[in-house]
Amino acid sequence: MILVLTLLLSTKSFGQSSAGHSDSTAVSGMTAFKQAINFCPIAIAFGIYSVNYERLTNDHHGFMIRGDYESIPNRFSDANINVSGKAAIVNYRYHVKGGLNSLFIGAFSRYRVYTGDGNLKDTSFDFTLSEITIGANAGKRWILKNGLNLNLVLGYGLFMDKMDSSSSDSDIINSIHTFQKEYDLYNGLYGEVSIGYAF
Repeated sequence: MILVLTLLLSTKSFGQSSAGHSDSTAVSGMTAFKQAINFCPIAIAFGIYSVNYERLTNDHHGFMIRGDYESIPNRFSDANINVSGKAAIVNYRYHVKGGLNSLFIGAFSRYRVYTGDGNLKDTSFDFTLSEITIGANAGKRWILKNGLNLNLVLGYGLFMDKMDSSSSDSDIINSIHTFQKEYDLYNGLYGEVSIGYAF
């Protein structure tokens, strides 16, 4: 993916420099970007892998889809819980000035599932936490002439979750609740700090 991105960036930069566009042409070209593919490099340090794609349907209205995978360390309870999460996010964005290179406001919905297992008092167990969040967000995308872009987004929403566990033992249930309380991302927060390529 990084190799393809690098190739696309270098090809587009070469084409622009050889054509010798004027500044006015370059500015109008900024509004010609209708799609963007981004990923979150900072999130990788926290065990989160996130990729998203946005497409404009006209100058102001954009729709984004995003997929996340989370690998979460087992430090949240005495039960040595191992957890991983997967999420699918759909986001509507209204680009205030028109074009992708713009401030935007919008609404999002997220479906996320955490699956985990652990061991407490010599009893093994597994569980599933499913979550739906619906909320609002705002952000800004900056795009260079070669299509390289940075996108910042922050939002929050109504957080609705459900737990299913293979054990009904109260200590095990409490250990799962400990994870829910202590894991910082288990809430209605929605954020994005991503880089990528617009075209």
